[in-house]
Amino acid sequence: MALNNTQQRIISAIVLILIVVLFVYNGSFPTKIFIIITGLLTCDEIIVNFLKKSRTGKTYQLNITAFLLLSFSLLFFEDIKIKFFQFFVIAVLLHGFLLSYLFLTKIENHFIKKLLSSGKLPIVLFLFPSFSMLIFITDKIYWVKYLVLLLVLTFATDTGAWFFGKLFGKHKLWQTISPKKTIEGLIGGVFTSAFLSTLVYYLFFNEFRFDYFTSFALLSLLSHLGDLVQSKVKREFEVKDSSALIPGHGGVYDRIDSLLFVSPFFVGFLTFIGK
Repeated sequence: MALNNTQQRIISAIVLILIVVLFVYNGSFPTKIFIIITGLLTCDEIIVNFLKKSRTGKTYQLNITAFLLLSFSLLFFEDIKIKFFQFFVIAVLLHGFLLSYLFLTKIENHFIKKLLSSGKLPIVLFLFPSFSMLIFITDKIYWVKYLVLLLVLTFATDTGAWFFGKLFGKHKLWQTISPKKTIEGLIGGVFTSAFLSTLVYYLFFNEFRFDYFTSFALLSLLSHLGDLVQSKVKREFEVKDSSALIPGHGGVYDRIDSLLFVSPFFVGFLTFIGK
């Protein structure tokens, strides 16, 4: 008997959780390798399924090489890695560009599609935020707690938005970009994420402050924006899912779009506000 979409999603989610747990259990270095592999798969999806480029072509090889060089420079040369402040400034500028694209351009203008297809916008810029995870995983004491907190933050946002949207959703958030998202879902997702993230932070570090709750709420909102950016890009390219790699979920990029967008700001929270 064939599995329905909900069953596929549940089974795939369990498998993904087990894979993540396996890498994390084996230490920070394997976890970094897992993050790099995830980035490579995302880069592959964008080049092959969005741009329709061959894996043997110049575009593919140049972008994969650029991603690997940046990744391994942070993986092996921790003593000379980019200082966090410099990294954060670059990430904020990149996100400013993506938010300008989200709010100031029209889908029919095909702004990102033209830039990516012309080669003027390196695909690695979409994956640049993932390098922030390689930075905070260098922490020898708290890196597992940081990673769990980040995953709770993003997945609680998605789950809360789905739950509240399904129960109470009446007002569309942005019909032309993501028809299924609602304002009620957005509010529910932000509240759910902020509440659970604050709770997890308290359980991990035995510390509670109201500004933690507001910080997590803002991070959750950024997670939503990252999802909207990805939805707009997919509509430009007329692609439903980034790939069919994960049954019931789509591709890797479909699953980590919010995670990518919020990661630099999460590291900023850890650096300037949190533990």
